[in-house]
Amino acid sequence: MALGYVAAPLPPFPAEIPPLRLETVPLSQREVDYPLMREMHAASSLDSGEEVHAWRGQTPVTDFPPPTGPVIQLQPLSDAEMPRDPHRAGYPAPRFHRKFARSPITLPQLSTMLDRATRGVPGDFLDPPGTQLNDLY
Repeated sequence: MALGYVAAPLPPFPAEIPPLRLETVPLSQREVDYPLMREMHAASSLDSGEEVHAWRGQTPVTDFPPPTGPVIQLQPLSDAEMPRDPHRAGYPAPRFHRKFARSPITLPQLSTMLDRATRGVPGDFLDPPGTQLNDLY
């Protein structure tokens, strides 16, 4: 991953990158096979440089229709206002054993969740820049 900017051209990519084959620690005592997950992973994998090249710059552009009802301005928390505890990222702490707080979330909490989930990601693979990789509906 390139970080920063230099005026010099980037070095050429290596002709071949060998698989990492990293050892992993099992997450559970026994493996559970989910065939549909394997199928989805295979369908979304890029297996060659040619497939990567064909995929780059093909980000679908979404034209959002104009709103048809009342518009409420979102009020997401700024980065400075975000709680430093990762378990409290702008919304109430999870309740365990299906016991939930009897109070609604606030507009800033809802706004923060929607903003963070839909803001997209900065990436040089998005063409045009700023396009979304997720479907918003």
